[in-house]
Amino acid sequence: MKVEDIKKNINEKVELICVLKKISKNKGSNCKNYLSINVGDATGEINGTMFSDYFNDGDEKNFKSGMAVKIFAQVRDYKGSANLNITGIEEIEMTQEQLLEFIPSISNEEKAMYIEELNEFIGLIKDAELSKLISGVVTDYNEKITVYPSAKGHHHNYLGGLLEHTVAVTRNCITLGKNYDLDTDLLVAGGILHDIGKIFEYDYKKGEIERTESGVLLHHISLGLMFLSSYITKNEIKLSNLMKTKLFHMIISHHGKNEYQTPVEPKFIEAFILSQADMIDFMCNHNKMLIKEKGNGEPFIWDNLCKDWVYIK
Repeated sequence: MKVEDIKKNINEKVELICVLKKISKNKGSNCKNYLSINVGDATGEINGTMFSDYFNDGDEKNFKSGMAVKIFAQVRDYKGSANLNITGIEEIEMTQEQLLEFIPSISNEEKAMYIEELNEFIGLIKDAELSKLISGVVTDYNEKITVYPSAKGHHHNYLGGLLEHTVAVTRNCITLGKNYDLDTDLLVAGGILHDIGKIFEYDYKKGEIERTESGVLLHHISLGLMFLSSYITKNEIKLSNLMKTKLFHMIISHHGKNEYQTPVEPKFIEAFILSQADMIDFMCNHNKMLIKEKGNGEPFIWDNLCKDWVYIK
């Protein structure tokens, strides 16, 4: 049984093979310990509780994030959402390849469609050296660009998410650029490369999406800038100083505001357009995730990211 199926079986006893996302021991108002458990598969995630009658003190130390497990539980409704009342949990041995099947992913058809669209965007670039840079990066790092997630949470947090987000942001840039007669070369290049650092910020080989050490310490904006600087030098790409400076500025400013972890805020219109194109796709995908994960027929969903209610009816 999959997570998406479990959510439809309130009050039923179920068995679920999944990946453990989080486990922590807490103390209830009755002073008894309980375990808070979050598990998931390719169809979604679900929270559960394991009360002290079903585990011994210290059992939680035997289970780690990313571990394949079998869950025994009864499904219950908790504040309008499906939740698991867990009575048993067992570790299951799985290969790395098997674990990858538990990570949500875009379909092969979607992947092919996005790759085709990405190549069409590259064909719009007129500057020969800029085209050489974008084509080279996309070709040399094709597997990562087309497979990696765009985030661990909040938006596009599934395999192929980076590709989907990159195409959507670039498409937004092109559309907005046409409305205001802007530099298409810069907008396409910025759209395709703005999140290139995420291929170094995230990993997914252990059955769940994780941030790497360098991702935590340096963030994808810094990692992307470091990567591109090295790639341009190594491949002798002869961008003009102005073009390179503008492209680098678009990458380090694409989060738009300093409070959103951007080192520099946009200083010219193409950089501003990129930051807005990025935010538009971020928020649209984030809201779709909210509806899928928390939608229960009510007109409003509480969004922890925005710390406000979102209307979805």
